[in-house]
Amino acid sequence: MRGKEFVLLVLIICAGVFFHHVQTGRIGWDWDSEDVFFFGGEEFTRTETMDPDTSEISLFKIDNPSGSMEIQGSDDTRVHITLEKKIWSRDEKRADEIEKNIRLIVREEGGALFIGTSRNEDRGRRLRTHFRIQVPHTSRIEIKNANGPVKLTRAGSAHIYNRNGSVTVVDIAGDLTVESSYADVDVQDVGGRCQIDSHNCAMTVKSIQGPLQIHHRYGKIRVEDAAAGVLIDGSHSEIFGRRIRGRIEAESSYRSIRLFDVADIALTGSNCPIEVDEATGECRIHNTYANINLSRIQGSVTIKGKNTGILGREITAGTITISSTYKKTELIRFSGLTDIHLENGDILLTPSPLTHSIEAGGDYTNIVLIWPEGARYPFEARAGLGDIHWEMDDPVTTEEKNGLSIVKAYADETGRPSILLESKYGTITVKKEAVRQP
Repeated sequence: MRGKEFVLLVLIICAGVFFHHVQTGRIGWDWDSEDVFFFGGEEFTRTETMDPDTSEISLFKIDNPSGSMEIQGSDDTRVHITLEKKIWSRDEKRADEIEKNIRLIVREEGGALFIGTSRNEDRGRRLRTHFRIQVPHTSRIEIKNANGPVKLTRAGSAHIYNRNGSVTVVDIAGDLTVESSYADVDVQDVGGRCQIDSHNCAMTVKSIQGPLQIHHRYGKIRVEDAAAGVLIDGSHSEIFGRRIRGRIEAESSYRSIRLFDVADIALTGSNCPIEVDEATGECRIHNTYANINLSRIQGSVTIKGKNTGILGREITAGTITISSTYKKTELIRFSGLTDIHLENGDILLTPSPLTHSIEAGGDYTNIVLIWPEGARYPFEARAGLGDIHWEMDDPVTTEEKNGLSIVKAYADETGRPSILLESKYGTITVKKEAVRQP
């Protein structure tokens, strides 16, 4: 390694260590004090408590510039506040001087109780303040925090803003709003509407009774047991959903979307592998440059893809409409009014006994149909500059018309669902269903 490169590496490492200590508060960043470039030091802890009379107050506004917060709702109507101050200093005397300027502030503001500190945010970062607060469980809570975790348990409703720290919320009777970033969000048991806006973190949301709306970027989203509608805007976010009873609308890019045991779904993906297993309602998907895997779908299916492979198993739908390009489309044990258009790819169809008609085709498309055993449906295949292979035992009629080769079978089976396969520059093959071994 050259000398200049070695010096640059050392500077980068030192800068990383420096800014880490600034962020954690172990370096004072205060140009006006004797602690400029203050490294390390001993940790000192001081505590204040207060039990204010809040019998007429139901709204609590809590502001913590840098630290953590833990709020517990209880059946008790009393409010108890503890402020813990952690100070990093070279000696206890200096720590006491810093601590004297940081005091717990509790005051009424327009029918609400404000809880905060006298700390000047522009001063050095040798201090962290940590709140532990008990309030009545029916309270409305508004939280503003930075650079530390927030935990809230039992409240009537809540709005939480945490600029850089984790958020844990459990048991909210009404509505909940969370704004957070750069640390995990965990929300459980919300009785009303839930709205979360976050980025660069992992998110877990469980047991939401009201509508759920998520705006998220760069991370993972996990939603379970949602009783109402779910709306997810998740750019570069991995999405996992299970037991969602309302309609779920989700959008993402470059990460997977996986849903299990859901109702209606509407998904939009760009380079997103998509998997859906067990959906009882309508299934609408628009995806590009990644595959779609569907199984046990009971509602209608509409898929629009580009460079998208599609695999569907056990689809019992009113309608199945698929449009895609360049990749294979395969449907196994399916029924419903089916319309498939595929360009530059292969289609493989293994239908259940037909309840509705099937139409499939495209340009530069090879089609293979596995005929349902023992069933007879009006059949027609049309190929332009391609071949048709009929591998069934029953006879067919053939003709040439307008440059097309046409094969027909079971034309006398009127009134039954029909099958129409069309391909230009591709091969159409009809095979017997393989005999299952006992």
